Amino acid sequence: SFVIVDGSGMDKALELGHKVTCIVSQVLFYEQVRALQRSQE
Repeated sequence: SFVIVDGSGMDKALELGHKVTCIVSQVLFYEQVRALQRSQE
C-alpha cells in the first residue's frame, strides 16, 4: 500500500519509516539473542 504525499510530508514519511525500521531490527535482534540463549541451555 503506497501513500501519496507532498514534498513536506515526504520527509516525515521517511523519518517515520526509519524509526519503524530501527524498531523492527531491534526486535529481530532481540529475538535472535533469545533463541541463542535457549539453544545453549
